[in-house]
Amino acid sequence: MAFRSIDPKDLDLFCFEAFGDDWALLTAGTPGDWNTMTIGWGGLGTLWSRPVATVYVRPDRHTHEFMERSDRFTIAFFDEEQKDKLSFCGSHSGRDTDKTSCGLTPTDFEGAVGFEEAELVICCRIIYAQDFEEGCFRDPSVRDRVYGGTAPLHTAYVGLVEAVWADDSLIVELSEEELEA
Repeated sequence: MAFRSIDPKDLDLFCFEAFGDDWALLTAGTPGDWNTMTIGWGGLGTLWSRPVATVYVRPDRHTHEFMERSDRFTIAFFDEEQKDKLSFCGSHSGRDTDKTSCGLTPTDFEGAVGFEEAELVICCRIIYAQDFEEGCFRDPSVRDRVYGGTAPLHTAYVGLVEAVWADDSLIVELSEEELEA
């Protein structure tokens, strides 16, 4: 599939639906060494006057190792027909499974990994990471419901959106002025 450019400011995505209902694939690493996982949590917005994407990964997930070693990640969104592939990527670990066995085709997006079957790929450079802390939950019921007192807390990664691709041609990267604004 070919991709076309979209200015991040023109991105028309319903984030609550895209992350919460439709899911996405978070991929970190390089074209020669990467891992992907299905995510249902995330956000897009503006932070420090820059376009950013925020994703969350538990330290026991294989992808966490790649997020820690990498400076870039992608978020790929797919149509409904691909949901079984996203389900596979969310229920099988890259430690012992080749995730391409589900039928996804990894594609090099200028050094970051996305997928040919995606409708939209957002390429980010990690600019901030922070581990969730037990004592920072203002509503302990959220902690108890999500973590049950035993699961490891997530790491939040904020990525500067450097490029966005949608199904026709490679997007032009943001200018230095836009990245530094």
